[in-house]
Amino acid sequence: MALEIDRVLAKVNPKVKVILRTEGFYRTSSLIQQFRAHVLPLLECTSGACFHAAASCLGKLDWVQTKLLRELGLSMEQAVLEFRLALLPFRRRIWMLGFLYKIRRCPAHPVFSTLFPASEVLRYHTKHVLRNAPSHPWQISVFCEFAHSEQFHRSIFGMVHGWNHLPHADLSADSVSGFRRLLTRIASRECETGSKWTCFSMTL
Repeated sequence: MALEIDRVLAKVNPKVKVILRTEGFYRTSSLIQQFRAHVLPLLECTSGACFHAAASCLGKLDWVQTKLLRELGLSMEQAVLEFRLALLPFRRRIWMLGFLYKIRRCPAHPVFSTLFPASEVLRYHTKHVLRNAPSHPWQISVFCEFAHSEQFHRSIFGMVHGWNHLPHADLSADSVSGFRRLLTRIASRECETGSKWTCFSMTL
């Protein structure tokens, strides 16, 4: 994992340096667009493979974007609200939830459907069941054997809990890309109001 992250950093760091060197010739919006076009795809291409890595490893990738924003004098909130550029930890969660969306809402490979089986909805109604009732009918079974381990929580299996608690309206998109855009817009509104989006266990 460390070797893969170092390989990505070797590609993106020179590109970021070139972008920052042209700061005096372009507007901030143009520099952000250059980052989106030439750096962000390289940072995100291994999101699925690196998602479960330790924070010490992923922090090296996250620092690339953090450094760019710092050099341009942008805060995290400005990046989200003015340029729709969320930080990489959040974007990785968006990608993983999009993967779960494809498994439950779109045709996916049978292996993935077996790996993330549908959860059976209880048909009797008690106060406890109603209080913890699923918010949408596309629930995924939660693996409990390793549910308390740190590796489980930082893996895609740990994202199942967030998926199961997404509001029904958040799953109204008709495609994976539409679902990701919807979540990004919701996160932008939450960022604007300064509140925390608990489904992602992180503050924008």
